[in-house]
Amino acid sequence: MWLAAGVAGADSRYRVPDAVSPRLRAAEFVAAAEPGEVLDMSITLHLRNREELDTLIAAQQQPGAAEYHQWLTPEAFVTRFAPDPEAYAAIADWLEQQGFAVRRWPTRTRLDFSGPVTAAEHTFNVHINRYRHRGRTVLANADTPLLPAQFANSVAFLRLNTFPLAEPTVRLFSSHGHFDTLAPRDVSLVYDAQPVLDRGLAGSGQTIAVVARSDFNDTDVTLFQQQFGSAVRAPTKVFPGANPGIGAAQGNCQQFHDQQMFAQCTRLEEGEVLLDAQWAGALAADATLLVDIGSDIDVSLIDVVAHHPEATVISVSFGNCERLDGGAIGAFAPLYAQAAAQGQTVVVATGDFGADGCNDGKSASVNVLASDPNVTAVGGTTLDPGFDVNGNATAHVSEAAWDDAAGATGGGPSALVAKPAYQVAPASRTTASVINRTSRCPRAPPRPATSSSRTAASPWWVGPASPRRCGRESSRS
Repeated sequence: MWLAAGVAGADSRYRVPDAVSPRLRAAEFVAAAEPGEVLDMSITLHLRNREELDTLIAAQQQPGAAEYHQWLTPEAFVTRFAPDPEAYAAIADWLEQQGFAVRRWPTRTRLDFSGPVTAAEHTFNVHINRYRHRGRTVLANADTPLLPAQFANSVAFLRLNTFPLAEPTVRLFSSHGHFDTLAPRDVSLVYDAQPVLDRGLAGSGQTIAVVARSDFNDTDVTLFQQQFGSAVRAPTKVFPGANPGIGAAQGNCQQFHDQQMFAQCTRLEEGEVLLDAQWAGALAADATLLVDIGSDIDVSLIDVVAHHPEATVISVSFGNCERLDGGAIGAFAPLYAQAAAQGQTVVVATGDFGADGCNDGKSASVNVLASDPNVTAVGGTTLDPGFDVNGNATAHVSEAAWDDAAGATGGGPSALVAKPAYQVAPASRTTASVINRTSRCPRAPPRPATSSSRTAASPWWVGPASPRRCGRESSRS
């Protein structure tokens, strides 16, 4: 869904829709922001020739079509579909004239800019306040911002707040005593992957990118590989900006001033990137692993799409509730479309809270990052791998959608995105529950069932101190 232009006023400015975060409804006002405090902001622009792009993407996936698997380079994509260069330059120049420091991206779909609060308030005719939300201290605009009317047809999304765009989907559990967990060889056996691996198909020549916002110790990844007999291949780290530190201690987690909440934030951020980095190549041991670590996941994603087309798979294990922050789709849709046209498969975790993606008990909602038809939404299952007395998987005994006391796989119909053609079967129903894009797709390496002789847990990973287990439906291999 593209954001519509607002209504132009007498001063030749228009109100930008969906530019006030819905999360303010649940946030506590603290104080007006300090005038000199620096605020990081961004503008996302509409792609050109969108109908032509959608037709191309469909043809690239259609066997027999002339365009089948004829992927574009980033340069070719920019030439055909990126926002108009003159419009892009005009907005960037205007921001610089207002005194902002501007970062331009080669994709031309986005402008990052920063400057003092007083400049943001004057430029966009808003009040910037400090709020507290779920323990975080954030800056956000309280009013609908205004932009020059000449930009109305170009701007898709304007962000003037420091709310994180999404949260890690990993959840950490501590356990005492004996428990069985899935290791790479267990997954290989259960899903009969060994014959494929024996043929030498283990990811050679491929690159898997992990979108992250926390640094990590390389030794935690290599220790995981050594622990389970995998080839030891250190991941390649990329930082499109400043290093946010291990656990995002100098990044996203700085918003927590309570020490316990800060510590929990750093554990989750570090746990997410470690789980993703360790398991992304668990069954593709010969693949190159690229971990792109940005200030937020949109920065990491645009860096992969713009600068790393060699990454044929992009893993995004973060979530945000569609009902509470649906406008965020505007920041990701252009990137997802470019990735699809370049032959990059984007997989997004659906979350751990079943149909209640907002985890507030109010109504059903899905992960907005997984709503777009150009991504694959990855949910979780409950698996009985037939653990033997030594804790080794023996067979694919049974498997079902994950739904137990610990959580449930996310997914369901989007409230924002119409059902794409590839999800419409002949004689499919058209009731309200099925007419929109459904973000439930292939299974991920699952959460083992607790029906075996010993308590089973989720996939095993190596953390900063010792091996741990995590509860997470979307850990992928």
